[in-house]
Amino acid sequence: MACDYFIDALDDPSLALKVRERFPKDLDAALRIALQLEVWPKDAEQSHLEGPRKDRRTREIAKPEKKDEQTDALKKQVAELQQLTELEKKDQVAMLTKRVAELEAQLTKVPSSTAAEPARNTAPLPENTGATRP
Repeated sequence: MACDYFIDALDDPSLALKVRERFPKDLDAALRIALQLEVWPKDAEQSHLEGPRKDRRTREIAKPEKKDEQTDALKKQVAELQQLTELEKKDQVAMLTKRVAELEAQLTKVPSSTAAEPARNTAPLPENTGATRP
């Protein structure tokens, strides 16, 4: 009931009709709808009166024209670290190659040392004799 009185009290009959078309549930909803419908046309009108905005600008991220000293120092450090890493890799490869050669040498010595030992008696003992191996 209060909602109907509010809508009837509006100055603009076309605004009142638009509010009624939206079927507000209560007085608060009617007020909110009326305020929105009143503000939107004024806002649109003002935008058209101002015309297109030519002063709008966008920001662009650009590379600095002057090289930063800190950036140069960091690039130099990165290059040095890359060189050190390469040297460490080469040292590790050389060390591993040397270790592989040492292990191969040990492997070649092992079969020759086993060949010099006397052969052990590996023949099976007869089961019936009860004899034991020496």
